[in-house]
Amino acid sequence: MSYKVLTINPGSTSTKIALYNEQGEVWNQTLRHPAEEIARFGRIAEQFEWRLSLILDAMAERGKNLAELSAVVGRGGLTKPVMGGTYEVSPALIEELR
Repeated sequence: MSYKVLTINPGSTSTKIALYNEQGEVWNQTLRHPAEEIARFGRIAEQFEWRLSLILDAMAERGKNLAELSAVVGRGGLTKPVMGGTYEVSPALIEELR
């Protein structure tokens, strides 16, 4: 069975995304966010729907959709200090991030 993993690295003025399969990177893209666009949002959490729509649009341009993904991984987040590693997203983690 093949797998596809979408990686997301949200930054202050861009969102970097990439799709991987078992052979390696399939594609990557940097979505740039002008300061005027970012300034519309009071808090980082308020950017969620906007950034999600940009990611989904970028995937659709390449004929990809969420249904074909095996996993989505992200980098970063505003949490209290935690040990390095992989964490499953849970309601408690989402609340912590908000």
